[in-house]
Amino acid sequence: MKANEALKKEFFGIELYKYILSAVLALVMGGFIHMFSTSMSIYEDVSLIAVLFSLIYFVALLFISKLKDVELFPYLMISAGVAATVVARVSMLSEVSLDYYNFISVWLESMKNMSISEALTTEIGDYNLPYLYFLAILSRAQGGWLVCVKAFSCIFDVILAYYVMKIAEFKVKNTKILGLIFVLTLALPTVLLNSGFWGQCDSIYGAFCIASIYYAFAEKGTKSMVMFALAFSFKLQAIFIIPILLVCLILQKIDWYKLVIVPIVYLLCMLPAIAFGRGVYASLFVYIRQASQVQYEQMTLNAPSIWMFMENGSYETLKWVGIMLAALVSLAFVYLCYIYADRLEIPELVTVAYLTALALPYFLPSMHDRYFFIADVLSVLVFVYDRKKWYVPLVTVFASFASYAIFLINVAGLYNLRLYAMALLVVMVVVTKDFVENLRAKTPVRTFPKPKKIVEKALE
Repeated sequence: MKANEALKKEFFGIELYKYILSAVLALVMGGFIHMFSTSMSIYEDVSLIAVLFSLIYFVALLFISKLKDVELFPYLMISAGVAATVVARVSMLSEVSLDYYNFISVWLESMKNMSISEALTTEIGDYNLPYLYFLAILSRAQGGWLVCVKAFSCIFDVILAYYVMKIAEFKVKNTKILGLIFVLTLALPTVLLNSGFWGQCDSIYGAFCIASIYYAFAEKGTKSMVMFALAFSFKLQAIFIIPILLVCLILQKIDWYKLVIVPIVYLLCMLPAIAFGRGVYASLFVYIRQASQVQYEQMTLNAPSIWMFMENGSYETLKWVGIMLAALVSLAFVYLCYIYADRLEIPELVTVAYLTALALPYFLPSMHDRYFFIADVLSVLVFVYDRKKWYVPLVTVFASFASYAIFLINVAGLYNLRLYAMALLVVMVVVTKDFVENLRAKTPVRTFPKPKKIVEKALE
């Protein structure tokens, strides 16, 4: 009896027996990955792969274990689904993308011959410093760089899936469905390819972005701002969630004075490099240097955006048109939410988060194919909150996947980005139309002052 009570004792919201079960399943997974990697005969560092990816699996199982009242059989089924996504990532580890070959591996080679101090003070690469800290540490290892780069992103895939599940939990109470959402996020083609095949780090800033949105919805403003600052420290594209955070500020889910957390956390992220002797300007303003690079001076960089329909010849003029257009569309959504603030609940906020995360890379210039990453993930939540919108993740994710496939595996049959750009525009318009109509028809759920008459006249 006492042993049974001890097993059911919770640590960090997880019962002890689930820790034990997760550890056992992770050990089994490690053995399977070792055999799988050995049989493939194209992998080096087989033991490293087994250790890292069994640990990633273990972390995923711990996140699943935090679901309340999940029974053993559903837990094992969810665990099997997660295992399949982990094995899928392992199967891609030997793939070397052009980005890894031409950039990340070159940066690692440069850092290998430097001290940590030199690696952090020398301007190597164009990524922001937190990711370069990881590369500087990794460069000390004698091998296994490709595996570690991909594993680092894959662990954030798991964190990303957890926070998607947490946002879904505002609506869904069935633990089996929540587990399915967790697995589905890990299995999204763009999430899978981005980390497992490409070795990109979009899941890192993406996980922090989704975490920031979750904490904002949960009215935990401090955590939301910390997560946003961490996302921004890794990647400039974290700005794609600024509109939804502004809406949460309007709804007072985040206190205005907590905005000061963002520059403080950002500065703290840069301090290690500054302490080693890197210049303050060079440390704090990496993104300015990124934006000035000539290779990015195109209206679209393989992204299915509105600029697929126009020539790139007038970049210097059109880029400002794109920036203004993206800003105006985002502000229009924020202003609409301000007008109807008394009617906004989590389902409406999820829709706004998706629409603005889609609109910004759609209208901005110099967007890569990967920059719809946040919109891809949020599209799943749009479907979770409204089952009639099944077409939203279908179109959004497939458009991104098609642009990935063209670049990564040269699938010529998918090379029609104008078609995908048009499909995204149609989805954006349809979802926006439904969103506005639903807001106008909805009964207010809270008291909130707003200049309602002006906008209602404009919308008539």
